[in-house]
Amino acid sequence: MKTSRTLLSLSLAGFLLSSAAAAQARGLVLTSTDLPAKDRTSLQSAIKKARAAHPVAFERVAKAPQLAREMDQQKRGRAATITLPLKAIGADGLFPMLEMLAVQAPKRGDLNASAWTTLRVGLLEAVGELRDARSKPVLLAVMKREKKFEVLRAAVEALGKLGDDDSAKQLVNLAKQPGHTQLAVLAGLGECRRAVVAKELARQSTTSDEAKLRVVVDSLSDVANSWAWKTPAVAKVKEENEVRGVAATALVNVFVKRGGYVRDKAGRALIVVDHPHTPKLLRVARAHADPRTQKQIDDLLQQLANSPVR
Repeated sequence: MKTSRTLLSLSLAGFLLSSAAAAQARGLVLTSTDLPAKDRTSLQSAIKKARAAHPVAFERVAKAPQLAREMDQQKRGRAATITLPLKAIGADGLFPMLEMLAVQAPKRGDLNASAWTTLRVGLLEAVGELRDARSKPVLLAVMKREKKFEVLRAAVEALGKLGDDDSAKQLVNLAKQPGHTQLAVLAGLGECRRAVVAKELARQSTTSDEAKLRVVVDSLSDVANSWAWKTPAVAKVKEENEVRGVAATALVNVFVKRGGYVRDKAGRALIVVDHPHTPKLLRVARAHADPRTQKQIDDLLQQLANSPVR
């Protein structure tokens, strides 16, 4: 009887220890419990297979913290980036990067706050560049829990680049939710080049909040960027004319109704979008505008006619 109790105690202790270890498993942006059990099991299985098949990719991704430290020390602006060297690893880098993000983070060591952010953002951006649907559960989980602006924006952009109906719908739903994370979502939303996204950005372009409006104008420029729509990954979505038309209409309204810096941003965005109907929209708006706005519309029409985008 005593032996049975001892074995039971040992088994219970082992279970508690393994459960604690699982609960403590932590990636750079997620803990092991942030993913649904099915997705967590699937990810861990995929990581194990990928490690056996592509060990060099894991070794290269393992150098990301050192790279983040070096780039942060060398940065000239506000932020450094490690996205390009991580992207250069190619498709084999997907699961090493997802592991670091969601399963097993490296030790932080002497990485300062900006280098730590550079590491997390760089991994998310590089995952996004791969446009691999297998990253979706991790990206969704990041969006549900992340609060830091740069990291959340990178996750939104990465999910947006998948471009599927469900991802677009989830991003739009998140963009509608007010709160301190909304700006980050709106800032990354332009990477999801779908009509439903363009319509939500157009809806939010009527806001009286200038800080939000500046972000929305930038994202309208991104979602309808005429050059981006020439790339194969984006062109396969058969919504170009609708997306660019919705964005152009919204941006013309912003240009006419708002002044100062926001008007300048909207004008630059219209040049980037370069929708064929933009000149007509501007001429219609000109008929009802004040003299100063009429002059600025004339200037913008000239810029559109001479645009290097064309």
